[in-house]
Amino acid sequence: MHILKFAGLSAIALATLAVSSCSNTTVAESDMEFGQLRHAAAYTLSGSAADYEVPSDLTVACKVDMIMPVSFHGISADTLCNEIRQEAFGTSDTMTAVESFFRHSVSEFGFSATPINLSESATDSLLNSNEALSTYDGFVSVSSRIATMTPRILSIAVSSSSYAPRAAHGMHGTRYFNYDMEQHRSFGLGDLVKAESIGLLPAIIAEKARQMSCVLGQTEISSLPADNNITIDGDMNIVFVYQPYEAASYAQGEIAVPIPAYTIDSMLTDYGKSLLME
Repeated sequence: MHILKFAGLSAIALATLAVSSCSNTTVAESDMEFGQLRHAAAYTLSGSAADYEVPSDLTVACKVDMIMPVSFHGISADTLCNEIRQEAFGTSDTMTAVESFFRHSVSEFGFSATPINLSESATDSLLNSNEALSTYDGFVSVSSRIATMTPRILSIAVSSSSYAPRAAHGMHGTRYFNYDMEQHRSFGLGDLVKAESIGLLPAIIAEKARQMSCVLGQTEISSLPADNNITIDGDMNIVFVYQPYEAASYAQGEIAVPIPAYTIDSMLTDYGKSLLME
């Protein structure tokens, strides 16, 4: 099962939203425009009844409910949207890609996915109630939220969760996408930290995690998070985010370790300093 698959769009059900409802920073609605992708479907796992010795085939619900940026201060946010779409689907054909993602995710449970013809009320229930997912034997869900917004930095968290029917527990994870609204560019760890200093970071993160053990629990960190997964918080910390099992037990969930930018100022690129320390 792909645990971290992400979905997005820039032109479905566009709606201007008040950014102040998502962040401590108040921005006029006319300065920020966001769109939504909301889509739900359900499938039967063809042939699963015999394998699980139950009267009928097991069912799986799928849901995507995402907020995506459309424009910043009149400038298109297509670059960021395309990156999130590409991570999710490898294509910009949004609705076809979502259906393809659903079918692929469900098929990875080990059975062919057969669509269930949902009523309008059943679809609405899936879209508007997380509890509705639990009425099926398994589920796949993708959502997004604004993790951080400052006058310059936007960080979008895209979360994926899934539960394979009859599994001991589900899986979940979050990937962050970071955008510089002043320079209209996405950025990652390699833009913030000098190449020759990247290798020094795991030891710094591990020591910080040790200091936070009363909050995080016991961790085992010897490398950077997969895909250099980071976000920037409101205090200008670089937050390194490890998925469940990546740095600790499943029960501890995601492990987020914040490193204040000023403590590694000599390791920052000129761009990193301008973004995080000025």
